[in-house]
Amino acid sequence: MDAGLLLSSAGWFPGRVIDVSRTEHAYESEGFTMHDAGLAVLQEFSELVVCGDDRRQCLWFDGERALRGRDSAWSHAYSEDSGRVLLPVGEYSHMVVLVDEAGGLWGGFDDSYGWLAGSVVELVHGLFIDPAQRSFDRQLPDER
Repeated sequence: MDAGLLLSSAGWFPGRVIDVSRTEHAYESEGFTMHDAGLAVLQEFSELVVCGDDRRQCLWFDGERALRGRDSAWSHAYSEDSGRVLLPVGEYSHMVVLVDEAGGLWGGFDDSYGWLAGSVVELVHGLFIDPAQRSFDRQLPDER
């Protein structure tokens, strides 16, 4: 099993781009400003649900849904604390998945948050293929 195959099984393909204008408006109404990396992740992965073999926990991408399901104050707090603009783009288990301006992916649950992966492919690999190697740290790997 590899991350590309899991993403393909969820409907992803190279060059995938969908309209996320409704998500952009939803962000604006919650006080978020869409950055280029957030737009790229959402256009490529929105509306996908990625599940591992057991199908018990899935990773989904949908900025509007991520905003509806969470108190946006937490995402603003993570951004302020980290010094990065973190946009909620999805969810895994009870954790909101966020993207920063460089395309890095973060996870947050209430007052706990941390860096997860440098790309969606790395995130899928870390969640479903090699979860023992997954980190959850407020520092980027090159800052440790």
